[in-house]
Amino acid sequence: MKREIEGHVGGTSDFFGRDYLLRSLFQGVAKGWSFGLCGGPKSGKTSVLYQLDRVSRAKWKNDPGGLRVVPVIVDLSASKWSKRVLLPEIIWTQLVETLSEPALRGGSGDLKLPRPVFNSRTELPWETLIRSCADLYRELRGGKGWCRYVLCIDNGDLLLTKRFKQILPAFLDFVNLKQEHTPVALICSGTRIFREYLFDEVGHFSKWLRPIVLSPLLEAEARSMINYWLPEASHEEASDLLSITGQHPYLLARILSEVKERNLLGNLRSAMDGALIDLELLFEAIWSEFDLGRGVTYRGSYAAPEHSLMQFLLDCGEHGTTIRDAEREIGLRPLKDYFEFLEYQCLVERTLRGNERIVRSRCSLWNEWYRDRVSM
Repeated sequence: MKREIEGHVGGTSDFFGRDYLLRSLFQGVAKGWSFGLCGGPKSGKTSVLYQLDRVSRAKWKNDPGGLRVVPVIVDLSASKWSKRVLLPEIIWTQLVETLSEPALRGGSGDLKLPRPVFNSRTELPWETLIRSCADLYRELRGGKGWCRYVLCIDNGDLLLTKRFKQILPAFLDFVNLKQEHTPVALICSGTRIFREYLFDEVGHFSKWLRPIVLSPLLEAEARSMINYWLPEASHEEASDLLSITGQHPYLLARILSEVKERNLLGNLRSAMDGALIDLELLFEAIWSEFDLGRGVTYRGSYAAPEHSLMQFLLDCGEHGTTIRDAEREIGLRPLKDYFEFLEYQCLVERTLRGNERIVRSRCSLWNEWYRDRVSM
């Protein structure tokens, strides 16, 4: 059980929430829109992509005569991709693997696949990919396996590294061809550096990829997750779990795993201690998202805005704050982007109090770790 709950859970019945986000992706892809899915470490980006695939397949069964749009998920960080493998070859390999699945083929015979050579001296790799995809779709045409596909790039931050960045224009030209054999849309997931690149006016993704940011699970979603794994938990015990984890999807899953495995519902402190190594790794990764290698100041009057805001939210406690009040108290504006940064790290939640939108940092696990970290 522990192994199952700690991995990505998209594509399984163990996935909870994100209904609005998934609907936005489905509706947007149907219109040919492309998206940048932004979130912090372990915020659920990969799970969302695999859940998109699972729900897509369920829709095919309910509407067998409708247009099938297949998510083709390419994880750029996968160990099977050596540095010598070109991006067109990575895309081709995953496309063939997906379209060859028996469930998708619907009883059709084996595909007669072209055997492209991506390091040919006579043809550029992207030309090879486009030609091979066209040959593949001629084979698919008229059969049960015909479909369109949305290209889903997981760990899209790697597109901005030296290995891939120089070929981004050719990659985007491929995605935007809008032919039968090319993607209907692109969904690319990434962390903070990727999100900031989306808003870079001279970047390749500017005004093209529509940003969608993750956030903590809604309370009802988190309670459903708790009830699924711990049906014996009382309302108060579930509330304690929500407070400890701040409805962060990975933190909640990890603590639930520890509680379930060691029967620690009445001793959540022991559950937290048992998960300590994993929590430390996660929080260090989030801390790196604050810093991005810039060596920012995180204490005192010269603290970076994201740290000033985090520390102000801790001071506000359960009462929370509005963006306007935070800007006045901290003396910095605008802070909207920094609030959003903390939200897609799944560290804060936004709620309505009357007509005002209140932001609170409710993840006591993170709050405790962060206080210790800045006091070192």
